[in-house]
Amino acid sequence: MITTDYPEDLKQKISDAVAGSFASCLHEQEYRAVTSTIVEFLTALNFTQPEVSEILLKAEGMDVDTDRCIDDINEAFCD
Repeated sequence: MITTDYPEDLKQKISDAVAGSFASCLHEQEYRAVTSTIVEFLTALNFTQPEVSEILLKAEGMDVDTDRCIDDINEAFCD
């Protein structure tokens, strides 16, 4: 099992990767595919809900569609 005690620099790199993943999205279908992939990725890394929220908070701000998808990801981990 992967530890969830990740150093801050790794969390920042993952935040950057999350934000960058949406950069080339133009259509809703692409946003949904990236959103699903990020959920799977964060789940596989066994991040806790507070860690996911921290990572996603740092990734927000690129555009409205990206922010909406990031909010959807955060909600998925809160349930």
